[in-house]
Amino acid sequence: MKDLPKIIILSVLVIILSLSFVYFYFFKLDLYRLKQHLKKDIKRGDIVLFLPDWEKNDILALDGLPIFTSSQNQYVNLYGFKRLFVIKNTMHYKSSSIPLINEMFSNKKMNFGPYNLEEFRLPDFNLSDKVERLRVSVEDENGRRSCTKEKDKYRCGDMGWQYVGLTTVDINGQMSECIWAHPIGEKRIIIESDLPVGLSGNFIFYRALASTSGFDTVKPEVQTAIYINDKPQFSSVTIRQRDWIKDRFKFPESNPKSVRIEITTPQEYKNHFCFNLEGF
Repeated sequence: MKDLPKIIILSVLVIILSLSFVYFYFFKLDLYRLKQHLKKDIKRGDIVLFLPDWEKNDILALDGLPIFTSSQNQYVNLYGFKRLFVIKNTMHYKSSSIPLINEMFSNKKMNFGPYNLEEFRLPDFNLSDKVERLRVSVEDENGRRSCTKEKDKYRCGDMGWQYVGLTTVDINGQMSECIWAHPIGEKRIIIESDLPVGLSGNFIFYRALASTSGFDTVKPEVQTAIYINDKPQFSSVTIRQRDWIKDRFKFPESNPKSVRIEITTPQEYKNHFCFNLEGF
């Protein structure tokens, strides 16, 4: 009986050691395997998103690897990166929705115990990164004329809001960077850009009306038409939409050369339209 306390203490220690072994074997070992895989696969130009945010320290052993968190996703510029790796601990991150990347093209998925690893191909073309080299014009019954270039904007009318250019606006309570293109009544805004060599023809068109649009006074409506290689590919009507709409479309030929976006409205009044186009 005198040895009973010692036996209890030893039993508790054995249980703790056993649980520690189980934790390491089933979780840390999985994380170790994940790290080893990434070390072999990661290349210059890759970036990693770890979910949930507070667990990202588990992966920081990958020296020099760019890592960002879901809370940063509205402010991280992914331009220039080729691939995005998303690591999700399914025990702690239950949401099936992944910020920022729900519309990107997934290349492959792998599982390492509770850790899901998914690789996404990042866009090869982002129109918002080409704003300074756009060709912007406005067309009406009197013909077509180029919009006036003013620093980082293209002035298409006399009013302060009648321009095309990068801005940051409130879209359904979230600040987002996009291309502002306020339509002008009875006129057509035409935005043109060359496309880089090697695109597969897959595109994603992002569009929204800013929270400052006249939802409560009139029915703001913006019509868009997209042409690839001068061929009509996609058209849309954005109306009373307080959040981002993301539309995918595919051009049937590889290596498209040019894109043209035409923007009109049946009535100009607080049509605070913002958009972006990505190509893969």
